Amino acid sequence: MEKLESSNYRGIDYIRLSDLPDNQYLSFMEWVGKESIITIQVNGNALKNCVQYSDYCYWFDKVFSESENAKTTDNSARKGKSFGLAFDN
Repeated sequence: MEKLESSNYRGIDYIRLSDLPDNQYLSFMEWVGKESIITIQVNGNALKNCVQYSDYCYWFDKVFSESENAKTTDNSARKGKSFGLAFDN
């Protein structure tokens, strides 16, 4: 999964949440606090649903990438057959 590139306006590096792929969007929205979502005025236009790129980078590197790596590791560890047995005592 690729990390988005930042946009920059007057020294503020940011991304728009609408630019995130669906799986990143859903995961990021579970993690981020509402106070981190910002609106940036660019040439008289309000860009809503933005976050600072530093917040996105931290989440991508520390939360999202590690959870994606864990999923890959879990799947590669299942090389045997799964039988789904249940026991009733």
